[in-house]
Amino acid sequence: VGHSPLRPPPRRAPPPCRPPSDRPANAGHGCPPVTAAGPQPPAPPLLPDPSPRLNAAYAEVAKRMVGLGFVNPALRVEAVAFQPWQGHWLGVMVTPWFMNLVLLPRERALWQTLPVGAKRKLQFPAGVYEFIGADDPMIGEHQTCSLFSPMHDFQDHDAARLVARLARAALFDLSPIPLPEPT
Repeated sequence: VGHSPLRPPPRRAPPPCRPPSDRPANAGHGCPPVTAAGPQPPAPPLLPDPSPRLNAAYAEVAKRMVGLGFVNPALRVEAVAFQPWQGHWLGVMVTPWFMNLVLLPRERALWQTLPVGAKRKLQFPAGVYEFIGADDPMIGEHQTCSLFSPMHDFQDHDAARLVARLARAALFDLSPIPLPEPT
């Protein structure tokens, strides 16, 4: 039976994915990877940079803190230098009342939950730092390491931002720190 030249032949379902008998079930023949559990789902998407979420959450808190004695009015809220690190987001949160290292999930499968208030030590090239578990409705689960609090030693926001960038970079600096000579 022939087909009209004006009408395409009927579509057929693709044949089942069967490898040649001399190759393993997932050996480069166009079939999706297969394990004993079946085809593997695609990798979950990476979580986006948390900076906008952090800025929004702490900007709301900052509105309620205006005028408190431990708040430096020369500073503002800013998430600084958030970059991927070992499947997480790591950066520095600057507010008028604190500066903290902040760790948030980037790849969900690599995130280690830490109960609110619980502590965990993380190894960086520059040393070991202690992080505390936190959770917030706007931010989600995260972990923090205090760098400065209160923030009165900072004359302006540019100085605080610079220190935040340098602090994040210093975590990965292997340069030896000269020790003072004994007297």
